[in-house]
Amino acid sequence: ILSQVLCFETPMKRAVAAVGNPFMSNESANFCWSCGENPQHIMACKSCGHVQAYTVVDYFTLFEVPQSFDVDLEELSNRNRSLQTLVHPDRLVNQSSREKLYGVQWSQTLNRAFEVLHTPAERAIYMISQALGDSTNVRERTVHDPQLLMEMYDIQEKIESHVDESLLQEMFENFKNRLLLM
Repeated sequence: ILSQVLCFETPMKRAVAAVGNPFMSNESANFCWSCGENPQHIMACKSCGHVQAYTVVDYFTLFEVPQSFDVDLEELSNRNRSLQTLVHPDRLVNQSSREKLYGVQWSQTLNRAFEVLHTPAERAIYMISQALGDSTNVRERTVHDPQLLMEMYDIQEKIESHVDESLLQEMFENFKNRLLLM
């Protein structure tokens, strides 16, 4: 863990260290736009503390939570707060316009990712989209199979009524497999 290995003298560097090393390996070909070092973290450089250029990332990866329908909401909230400290506008007030832009992009992504993973129905839709390798919203697809539509409505009702998580996971897997066959 970076925070245990490295001693940082600035608040930004301490914030980078606090979230650990979740995204980048030492073999990464990425370099910090500011210092040229390997940033070790997708959102901010461990060496200089600068916010890195925005890149598309899976929401589960962003928060370092297992890709599962069953998400620990307390852990998700804690990780969200830690990551938000890296890109919060108040922390970037004295930084370049470039870094402020990166911060805004990451902050928007964190907000959307948190909303999606925190809400069971949104999480299910996101997982289906990811499983299908589809960057478009699954809600926008047209389905012509009436039996499948009835099953979708049944799943939606169960998600909204907060039924047992294991049942939802089983339903998700079955539904995902049916969609893959379409």
